[in-house]
Amino acid sequence: MRRFLIHLLSTALLIGSASTASAIILSSDSSPASGATVAGGEQITVTLTLDTESTAGITLSSTGVIFDDTRLSYNSAASSASSYALFNSGKGAGPYLIPASQPPELRFGTTDQVNVDFTATSLTVGSSASGEFYLGGVLVASGTAGPLATLVFDVLPGAADGTIEIDVTLAGAGNIMQTAAGGNVGATTPAAPLTFTVPEPGLASLSMAALLTLGVLRARTRKQQS
Repeated sequence: MRRFLIHLLSTALLIGSASTASAIILSSDSSPASGATVAGGEQITVTLTLDTESTAGITLSSTGVIFDDTRLSYNSAASSASSYALFNSGKGAGPYLIPASQPPELRFGTTDQVNVDFTATSLTVGSSASGEFYLGGVLVASGTAGPLATLVFDVLPGAADGTIEIDVTLAGAGNIMQTAAGGNVGATTPAAPLTFTVPEPGLASLSMAALLTLGVLRARTRKQQS
C-alpha cells in the first residue's frame, strides 16, 4: 500500500510541476570498488548517499538503482535503508525523512530496479537542510550529507562473462526529487554507473592456477634458502 501511495503521489507531482535546477546531490559507492573483478557467489554492496547542499524542504525522494539482473540478484534480506535522515531533536525541530519501506524494495513488476523511497514527516514543510542520519537506530552521519541506503547484490553463480553495471538515477520509472516549494527539482546523480567485470571462466581458472604455481615456487625458494 505504501508503494502504491508513493507511486500515485509521484505521478501527480510529475504531471503538475515543472523541473528546475537543484543543488541536491545523490552519490554512490561500493564494496568492492567500481572497476573490480567479481565472480559467481560473491556480493557487491552499494551505498547510496544524499547531500542536500543546504537545500531544505525535501518532501519526497525516490531514487532508482538499476542493475544487471542477468548477472545479479537483489539481496533484500541483507539490505537496509536509513531509519531516519536529516533528523533534528529538541523543541522546534523540523520534519525529517523516513523510509517508505524497510528494506528498500524492487519496483513492482520489475526485477532490475530497486527504488529507495523516502517521505518527509510533513509534506507541507519538508525536511530540514541538515540533520542526523540513523541506521538501525545508530547515528552514522550528521550534517547535510549521509547514507540513505545500503543495498546488497549477489553475483549469480555461473554469471556470464562481461561487464556488470549498477546505475543510480532519478530517470527511472517512479523516481522523483520533490520539495515543498513545488516541482520535481531533480538532483545531481553519478555521471557514470558503477561497473564490475565477470571474467571468462578460462581466464579465472588460469589466474587461480598462476597463483597456486607462484605459491609453490615461493615455498620451494624458502625451503632451499633454509
